[in-house]
Amino acid sequence: MLSAKDLASFNDDQDIALNEKMLEKVGGIKGLETKLKTDYKKGLSGDAKDLAQRIELYGKNEFPEPESQSWFEMFIESFQDATLIVLIVAAVVSFVVGLIEDPAKGWIEGAAILFAVLVVAVVTATNNFNKESQFRKLNAVKDDVKVGVLRNGVATTIDVKKLVVGDVLILNAGDRVPTDGLLVDGSDVTCNESALTGESDDKKKSFKPSSDGEEGDIFMLSGSSLATGYAHVLVTAVGESSRWGKTKAKLAAETVDTPLQEKLDTLANQIGNLGMFAAGATFIAMIAIWYMYPEQRDPELNIYEYVLKAFIMGVTIVVVAVPEGLPLAVTLSLAYSTQKMMLDNNLIRVLAACETMGNATNICSDKTGTLTQNRMTVVEGWVAGKLYPTAPTVADLPAVVVDFICEGVSVNSTANVMKGRKGEPPVVNGNKTEGALLMMMDSQLNTDYVPLRTRFNATRGDRLFTFSSARKRMSVVLANGAHGGAKSGIIYTKGAAEIILSCCDYYIDPKGTEKKLTAAVRAQITTAIESMAKNALRAIALAHRSIPKLTGKEHPEDLEQGLTIDAIFGIKDPLRPDVKHAVEMCQHAGIFVRMVTGDNIATAKAI
Repeated sequence: MLSAKDLASFNDDQDIALNEKMLEKVGGIKGLETKLKTDYKKGLSGDAKDLAQRIELYGKNEFPEPESQSWFEMFIESFQDATLIVLIVAAVVSFVVGLIEDPAKGWIEGAAILFAVLVVAVVTATNNFNKESQFRKLNAVKDDVKVGVLRNGVATTIDVKKLVVGDVLILNAGDRVPTDGLLVDGSDVTCNESALTGESDDKKKSFKPSSDGEEGDIFMLSGSSLATGYAHVLVTAVGESSRWGKTKAKLAAETVDTPLQEKLDTLANQIGNLGMFAAGATFIAMIAIWYMYPEQRDPELNIYEYVLKAFIMGVTIVVVAVPEGLPLAVTLSLAYSTQKMMLDNNLIRVLAACETMGNATNICSDKTGTLTQNRMTVVEGWVAGKLYPTAPTVADLPAVVVDFICEGVSVNSTANVMKGRKGEPPVVNGNKTEGALLMMMDSQLNTDYVPLRTRFNATRGDRLFTFSSARKRMSVVLANGAHGGAKSGIIYTKGAAEIILSCCDYYIDPKGTEKKLTAAVRAQITTAIESMAKNALRAIALAHRSIPKLTGKEHPEDLEQGLTIDAIFGIKDPLRPDVKHAVEMCQHAGIFVRMVTGDNIATAKAI
């Protein structure tokens, strides 16, 4: 097997040609597959012994945590504050001079200043130590990310930290690439690599060689994200061996003062400087008076005692002028506020963010999964010319429509539905809207998507037009679908109902006969879509069309025309129970809450 260093060399340089040469040395994808003892179509077997060996050889997909400071180190560090240093010097001088002038009580003022400094240091260190401990717990939760992989030919979900070299990752648009790897399957794959390269333009990826006229490269970089398409990625480097791991190791987090802290530091320094100036001016003036007005001298004082008196006067001015209570007040306030926020599970990593949010006047919130629970369920449907107030069953629909719906939903989706634990609902891995359609197939149409997807998986890659926020639809072409003959294939399309409807010219009536989509029927469908939207439902349409053999150069806009609409389903995503109260609190606080969504405008208004 190859070493971790050998595998990391594939993505070690931004020179694509050099990386391709390194890959050719091991025999390309096939050679790499053999050397890694994996199968890019099925993934690893999942054998515990094999996984342990890979971890031992290539490492874990984890990054070492920076060494944390002890409480004592934070305590010592707190004395680096300029204000505290001035106070300590003033306290020592005041303490010594006070003992000389009045041994019985002269030490009290200096000791009081030192005590205040000690309290500030203890509170600061304790606050920082507790905050750091809480943030470590938060980071542990934040890093608890699930990813899709192929294990023994079955799509499953595992913890991102359990990824090993040889795994086959399943990524969809918006997913972060957690490891280095090679693209072995996918469609319309582009990646945002700005975090690594600084280039803002999305980069095209292709698992087909450039000799076939394909644009893009095969190399997937950890730290990037999938902008469009779906991808299967053969993992070649994890953790510290990956590009992101190496970049992260070079980055040193610097502590940055918040705007409030900067202003207070500036104020304290200005007051301190003014106090020092006043103290110096007073000392010089008193010495000048001694020499300029000898008749006003105290006969009981000699020059040395008078100089000491002048110095004490200067120190007194410094002690009074320097705001020793300012850092203490701010530290106590931050400590109290931090603890109160922690009770609400609000852990602020950068205090500047807390100040920024305090000045916020508008909040722009996503809808799905933020305002709503992201638990999709099909609750209405328009199928075969009829509107159903609940999800239709197999007995309600013509057999031909059921076939189109089931085949289209099965192959034109990337989500997977896993059985939940005993007494718990199924778990959707991937897009929740697709998950709702798959579960509706199982419960209402008595059809399991897995056999259908397995049957047509080999041809699924012929042409796949992935979903994007601009298109608001996705399509898959089957060269020999259940309803396509030897001379033709079939295209299945799904997406936003109003968008799909505009691409359709036909529909299927209650008897299962395909008919021309008249203005009256189109108006009926439009009314159904509007009704769903007003009830805060997401309206998703399914459509199909028989097509001739592909040349490979067709544009998706051409293939996605003249479709036959199969069904429109209203999918409910209930609001989170605490959203209404949270929005009301924001509005009472003078904050305007805005919702941002790609759904129908009527759906947005209903929410």
